[in-house]
Order: sequence, then C-alpha cells, then structure tokens
Amino acid sequence: IMTLPRQEDPGLVHRFDSVNTAFPGASAERVDALVTEKIEAALSEIDEIKQLISTSRTGMSSVAIQIEDAIPEKDMANIWSQVRDKIRDVERELPEGAETPYLLDRKSAVFTYMVGLTWEMPDGVSADPQIDILGRLAKEFERRISPISGTEETDIFGEPEEEFIVTIDPDALASVGLTAKDVSDAIARTDSKAPAGQLRAGRHDLILEVGGELESEDRIRNIPLKQTESGPFLRVGDIAEVSKGAREPAHSIALLKGKRGIIIGAKVSSNVRVDRWIEKLRLELDNFKEILPDGIRAEVIFNQDIYATDRLSTLIGNIFLGAAIIILIMIFMMGWRSAILVATALPLTVLIVMAAFNFLDIPLHQMSITGLIIALGLLIDNAIVAIDKYRIFRKAGIDVAQSISRMVRHLTIPLLASTATTSLTFMPIVLSPGPTGEFIGTLGLAVIISLFASLFLALTIIPALAGYFDRNELLREKSGILQNGYNNIPLREKYRTALRWCMDHPKKALLLSITLPMLGFGVSTTLVQQFFPPVDRDQFQVQLTLPPAASLAETARQVQKAREIMARYPEIKSDYWVLAETPPAVFYNTFLNQAGMNNFAGGFINTTSEQATQDILPRLQRDLMAGLPGALILAIPFEQGPPFEAPLEIFLYGQDLNILSEKGEEIRAILAETKNITYTRAKISRSQPKLNFIPNEDAAEAAGLKLNQIAEQLNNALEGHIGGSILEDSESLPVRVRVGGQDRSS
Repeated sequence: IMTLPRQEDPGLVHRFDSVNTAFPGASAERVDALVTEKIEAALSEIDEIKQLISTSRTGMSSVAIQIEDAIPEKDMANIWSQVRDKIRDVERELPEGAETPYLLDRKSAVFTYMVGLTWEMPDGVSADPQIDILGRLAKEFERRISPISGTEETDIFGEPEEEFIVTIDPDALASVGLTAKDVSDAIARTDSKAPAGQLRAGRHDLILEVGGELESEDRIRNIPLKQTESGPFLRVGDIAEVSKGAREPAHSIALLKGKRGIIIGAKVSSNVRVDRWIEKLRLELDNFKEILPDGIRAEVIFNQDIYATDRLSTLIGNIFLGAAIIILIMIFMMGWRSAILVATALPLTVLIVMAAFNFLDIPLHQMSITGLIIALGLLIDNAIVAIDKYRIFRKAGIDVAQSISRMVRHLTIPLLASTATTSLTFMPIVLSPGPTGEFIGTLGLAVIISLFASLFLALTIIPALAGYFDRNELLREKSGILQNGYNNIPLREKYRTALRWCMDHPKKALLLSITLPMLGFGVSTTLVQQFFPPVDRDQFQVQLTLPPAASLAETARQVQKAREIMARYPEIKSDYWVLAETPPAVFYNTFLNQAGMNNFAGGFINTTSEQATQDILPRLQRDLMAGLPGALILAIPFEQGPPFEAPLEIFLYGQDLNILSEKGEEIRAILAETKNITYTRAKISRSQPKLNFIPNEDAAEAAGLKLNQIAEQLNNALEGHIGGSILEDSESLPVRVRVGGQDRSS
C-alpha cells in the first residue's frame, strides 16, 4: 500500500490534442484556405484519427484531434509521432508569414503543483511590476524543478517576451538619408548565428563561425550603418536609443489576486506518489525563496496533493465504516466467532487487491478505491456461505478435516458460478471504450479482483482458520445471539412456506419477481439523468469571452470588473486568471485551447468550502451576467467524466459562411428562450472588424510599388521592423525597430 502511486483522479489516455498555427494579420478565410485545409488534409491520411474539428480565426488556425477510442494506450505514442511527422511535412506548403505549426502535446491536462510569482512592494512604496525580472526568475525556478524525479512536464503562464527595442529619432534618420527599413536590415545582417562552414585539414576538421551575435544593448548601438563623408562610420547609437525590456503589448497576462504575475506549473508522472514528489518541490521552493530579492513573492497557488489526500482519506474512512457495519450485522446474525472469521476476509481481500493493483500499475485514486467500497458488501458473501456450510457439517458430528473437505467440494462450483456471474455484470464498465472506460474502468476492475480474491479466501484461508480455532463449541448446545446469532423460528417457518409456494407456482412466482424491477424502470424516467455529477470542491472555474475585436487591455478591464463583483462574496478567498492563453488546469478533464485569443480570460477561484461553492455559484452567475452584459462569462463547477466543451453542441454544415452564421444566430435565439439555458455561443462570428486598404494599382505601378510591397510597408508602419531573430540561445532576443518612439502596434 505504501509503494502504490497516489493521485486524485484516474488519468486519461492522450487521445485529444490540437495543432496550432499562427498566421499574423490574415483573415479567418485566408487562414482556413491557406493553413487549416492543408493541415487537415495531411492529418486525414492517418487512419487512427477519429475526428478533426478545426477553428480558423483571424491570425490563428487550430485543428483539434481525437484518436479512435479503440486504439490501445501502448500504440498512442506511435500515432502522435505520425501526427508530428505530418505537421513537419505540411510546414513546407504553408504560405510565407505563417509560423511553424506546433502540437500542444497535452499528455495530461491538470497541473499537480503551481507556484505564483508577484511583485510585492512594502506599504507606501509604489512601483510598476517589472514583469521581465519576474520572467527570468520564473525560468530559474522551472530550471530547478524540471530535473526532480517524477516531474513529467513544466510550463510557465503569463511569461513576458523580452526584446531589444531600437527607438529611432526620425529627424536624425532623415538627415542621413536612411529609412527604418535600412536600419532594420543592417541589424538583421549583423546578427550572425548560423555556422559559416567547416574547415577540413589534414589532421583536424574545424567548424567556422562568424562572431557578432546581438547579446547586449552596446553591441546593437555599435552596429555600423554607413560611412560618412568625413570617414567615421554612422552607427545605430548615433540615431537611436537602444533598450531592453518586455514586449508590449504582451501576448498573455497572468493575474494573481488582481496583481500581474507569473505562474509556474508542474505535472507529476502517473507512477509516482504525489505526496512524496511534492515534498521535493516544497524543499526546492524554500531554497528558491532564499535567493529572491525583496519585493518579489513566491507562493503556492495550487497543490493537488491536498485534494488527493482528502479524497483518499474520505474513501478509506468509508471502507472502515462499511467494514464496521458489516461486522456488527454479522455478529447479530451469526454470532461473534463466525463474524470474526468472516470479517477476516475483508483485510485479506484488500491486501490481495493492492498487490494486484501494483502488478497492473493501477494507482490509488477515487475510482479504484470506490470499487473497493462497492465490493465490501459482495466480497463477504463467499465467506458467509463457506462458514455457514462448515457449521452445518460440524453440527452433524463430522470432524474438522472432513467438514472442511466436504464444504470445499460442495461449494466450489456454486461459489465460482456466482462470483463469475456477478463479475460479468461489471465487465461492461471495464470494457467501456474511450475516455469513459479509462475513467471508470478501474472501478469495475477493483470489484472483479475483490470478488475472485474473496472466492480464493473462502475456499482456502477462511475454512483453514475456522478449523484452526474450532474448539468443538458447535458440538455443544449453546444459545444466545452472541454465540449463534439471531434466530427467529416462526419467521423462518414462514419463509420456508413462502419458498414452497414459489416452487409449486413457478409462473406466479416469476411474475412477482419481475414486478419490482419493472416498477423501478418506470420510476427511473422521472429521475434526473446525469452520468457524471459535479465535484464537491472548494474551487470553481471561470471563463470570460468578449467579442472578437476586443483587445487584451479591454479583456483585462473586464476581468477587473468581474473581480469587483466577486469581491462582494466573502466565501471567495482568492482568484487566478490567465488572459489570451490557455489557462492552467486544476482538474483532470479541463481541455481548453485559447492560444492567441486576446478576447479570452480563464482561471480558477478558491472558496472557503465545498458547500460555499455550491451556495454561491447560482447567485454569482446571475450577478456576473448582469454586471458584464457585453461578455460571455461562465462561473461553473468542475464536473467528472470525459472532457466536453458544452453540455449541448449543435453542428451546422455548409459552404457559405454568411448563411451558416445567420442560421447559427437563429438557433441561438431559439435556445436563448429555453428554460435553464445560461449562455449560447456560435463558433463562427462575422462581427470581426477589419480595415481594408485598397490601393490604386496604376498609381502604385507608376511609383514602382507592387501590392506585396505596400502590404509590407503597412506592416512595418504598424508593428515596427524586426531586426533580429530568436534562436535556442536564451540570451538571443528579437530586436524591434520603432520610429519616433511611438508604439504603433495598437
């Protein structure tokens, strides 16, 4: 038991993933035609892919992949390897300007442990958070925890992108007859990172490299632009200011209790005990805190071990409670000696099941232990029958050895048959395909293993113990509940009479036997049907979506409004948001993909208790809807089961996006009038605004400009010239050239 891995929930096989491809500046139609369709066509060649669902939006293509449910886990690595190969093959076919496609590679959705870094200044001291410093510290902490044994994956949320910024004085630039493009090209040509070749000599082969990487502000300032008439070279520092800082606007933002910060998350391997792994992380965090400068705070914002330990403790407590109830009932019905013998099957069966779990690599989690709880009332049946039959033979005067021998011969086939039939009722759970079977399969497996373990014990250990502790008490007539259990002769005779009537009238008995089940089926139609219930948890999730044109700054303002509304609820302790990026998951079935969506924010909220979460969510949802009328905001509990985007999804198919959008809005209007529906959302939105620049082609041609050159000039004017590139070297940063110090990217 002490060596078995422990986790909160069963792990799901890596069957879901997404391929994301950024195509900055391209409309949704161009993204779909030039990027998404090519990726879909390539991935469609893989037979094991069950479904591809793509979303093309402005500047971003996302293709969701689902692998066939029947594919075994051992083959999944090979299939995802084929997916990566197809992505690499299709990369050559993508248009210029499209970035490299990447697979999210979400083997596990939930993060086991998360640490938040925030800029905390003393009271009375005001200072803007230097997010670039937090980013470097976050990378340092990630570097420390990645090598820890048991760490499967790490990630950083809200991480800033650092860059060198070259701010050009437009007057100085004009006076020397240069353009911003000239400066950008000069910087790009100077940034030499590629090898220059290889020198092959008689005794040595040497790699040739050209020095001059852009490693510092001074290096960029000293880049020569042109030689002046008087002889000296004009350099970048003569006409521009060079600085280093975080890129603005940011690609994503993390808000920790309303303060901008950074989240570092880590995932544990499925074959590791969570509690022991987290102890190592805590030790590393304590060491990391010692090197932090004043004003920077590192705190644990999520620890899955708390929930795993609480859930396992509750389930194990249920096992002991169930065992106690069973023993008390057996003492009342069979007497204390027989009750103790039968109860011996409980701990022995549990230990056999644990050994089987270890052999089958099944960790302890809520489903495997729930299976043990379900089996408690079943696994003692074999032992009860065995002890009862042994007592009958002993009361008949047969010696101990013969009583055990006859009991085993008499009961082996009946007990095997009853165990097999009961086990078969749980086989559909074990054999359920896909995520459902992966989640609840261990529940049925635990029951089946428990039943066969109890059968083994009932035919071996239990009768041996009965004979070992037999002191001939059964041969001596003794009365009393503690000795022989409760015995009601009149009630027993009535029961025998009822059995004789059933044997004499089989058709009537059969009709009576199916009456209660048929009534049960009739009543079941009035019950609420929900296969996986919400989770009792002192947390809930939030998702905020604004219209497609919303900027990251506007999303941040709406998040602050939502926080002001939540501040009215004393039950809410803390909140953690991630904007324009897929938020870190704290529950196993939360699969989101919001990369690059400036209009999205999501996260998790901590409350004072599980009951508080249930109490406030309906009221909070109404308040958020009223307070943020222009946003789609969801405050919802975590739910068990396979991941899904919404409880009800409707797919419309067609070629005309305008018609699809129109019909989608009609369906939304119908759904909005339906009782108990909170929100509806259409994937296709025609409300994305854009600016169309329509040039006069004749005038452009007379000026010596092609349309692609005009587009390039517009892009340069809006976003600034990029003068360098990012390589694997962490010291190499992109260089952005701006004219006049104006941030024109907005």
